[in-house]
Amino acid sequence: MKGSKRLLLAKRIKAARERLSLTQEQLAKMTSLGLLQTVSDIELGKREVKAWELVNIAHALRLDVSYFLATEKPKNPPIILWRKVPKENRSLLEATFLQRCNQYHILEKLCGGVQSHKLPCVDIGTEIINDLRANSLAIQVSGQLNLGAKPAKTLEKVLEDYYLVKIWYMDLGEQGSAATVVDDFGAAILINSKEPPWRRNFSFAHEVFHLITWDYLPPNKLQTDKQLLEKVEKVANTFASNLLLPADTVSESFEARLKNNKIIYLDLVEIAREFDVSTEALIYRLCNLRLIERKIGEAVLEDRHFRELDKESMPRHWRIPPSIPERFVRLAFVAYKRGNLSRSRLAELLDTSLIDLPNVLLGYGFDEKEDYETEISTA
Repeated sequence: MKGSKRLLLAKRIKAARERLSLTQEQLAKMTSLGLLQTVSDIELGKREVKAWELVNIAHALRLDVSYFLATEKPKNPPIILWRKVPKENRSLLEATFLQRCNQYHILEKLCGGVQSHKLPCVDIGTEIINDLRANSLAIQVSGQLNLGAKPAKTLEKVLEDYYLVKIWYMDLGEQGSAATVVDDFGAAILINSKEPPWRRNFSFAHEVFHLITWDYLPPNKLQTDKQLLEKVEKVANTFASNLLLPADTVSESFEARLKNNKIIYLDLVEIAREFDVSTEALIYRLCNLRLIERKIGEAVLEDRHFRELDKESMPRHWRIPPSIPERFVRLAFVAYKRGNLSRSRLAELLDTSLIDLPNVLLGYGFDEKEDYETEISTA
């Protein structure tokens, strides 16, 4: 490698490492380079980087090898808009998220490209961001996305399969909740895998608000105006509540359970599970719809018996999200079967070894031994 190219590679490795707040010693351990001095020599351009070393470095820094070898200057990573910023490992989480989104996009291209439908785009002026506007937007978006009477049960699938939103689950800790980003790979949402299913659903709906207003309320604008961000986040929560709990169907379900103008705690819990939302979200929605008084709703939420009933119902409805999206696995498998992806690369993308790869694929319903190339005539 010529001196100028080696120095350029060195500069990119150092910048990528610092972006993740990693020390040279940490990178040395993560890449099997051994000594801190080895990384230092590489970053100073004093030492050639072997092919296997660059692969390991790229993997550790959550980037593709092509990023380091590109002749043109790589563009800066897109700004990720967080709902709640995790206190630890933010840089690494963001880099991993973006890497996965880029891999997702590459797989789409390897499979011949996939037609994407454009999400609704709303020109929402900052002067009219309020709860009333959020309510009308929720009704509009629910109809455009064809979410049906129980939107929480269809929202993720519609976003992923129809609008090709790239959805990833990661452990974001107790503080992290969700994040959204838009880049050349399209739109993507990151969800905290440790949250209960109903809270994840609310996060999905909250992030949809950001996606449909992205062009007019971009992250750089929100991050530089804390007052605007706080206002937008509150309206996004109202949008999420209205989207997941449509007034007509919620009122109908509530009134069907009334007896002498009273409703038992267990029925309230079951309505929440029916709409796949938290009991808190349901109670506050019922208050906003004036189906129950706010002071009564708040008293219910503080009642220990109600909390116990809520907790007892959770195991029956708990769902563990996949570590890798099913659609991502499907695209990777198709690319592999078509000869566009090596078996070792397939295993790498699925975070497994070559030995365990068959079992991982079977877990998603794919069998390497099956013939998926049988054709039919459409004439």
